[in-house]
Amino acid sequence: MKKILFVVVQVLLLNQVNAQNLLSDWQKMRLKGTIDKIVEIHERCPSIMAEGGSFYCPKDTITYKFTEKGYLTNSNSENENVKKTTLNGFQYVTTYENVKGLNKKSFEDVYNVKKQLIKQSSYYVHDTEERILNQWEYFYNKNGNKVKEKSTEWWNNIATVVLSDLNEYGDIIKRQTIRNDKITNEEEFNYKYTNDKYGNWINKTSSGSYNETWTRKITY
Repeated sequence: MKKILFVVVQVLLLNQVNAQNLLSDWQKMRLKGTIDKIVEIHERCPSIMAEGGSFYCPKDTITYKFTEKGYLTNSNSENENVKKTTLNGFQYVTTYENVKGLNKKSFEDVYNVKKQLIKQSSYYVHDTEERILNQWEYFYNKNGNKVKEKSTEWWNNIATVVLSDLNEYGDIIKRQTIRNDKITNEEEFNYKYTNDKYGNWINKTSSGSYNETWTRKITY
């Protein structure tokens, strides 16, 4: 779980490159109002510590700190290893890693002409090889809200594809896993929300195989 949360946070932070030309993080996270900070706590029950171990409920905390213009303060926009190029109206934001004196791609984000993030790729970094390990594709409705996601992971020459449908809050409500062109798993998720006076959720619950709870303390 912590590894997944770390990846999510890294993805959010990598999107900050040249942020003034793109959507703010308030917009990306579907937030309303002028927000200074969010402390989010996620608890999942039950889980198993190890095979044969006791059940417990892991709890993780993430803090988001924003600038006055709505961008995350942990920005990579000043990172000299991040390069931006534009081709046919599409913007490519590429992060490089120096490997034995060579610049190798480690991440790449692609934005369409509407400045919407449509694709992200993470690369296997090696001095003699460059290949994609994971790829995420995003699809939007006419109102500019993300409604579908497609993630692909390559491991041992096998591609695992996960297709997800999102609700108006940006949460996954349906997920389908495909491996070797066969559907291996299908899940549906239901959520209940409690919003504050600005319309931002401060409590969210989901029930199913796991009972999950998210709480947010938002400072405006």
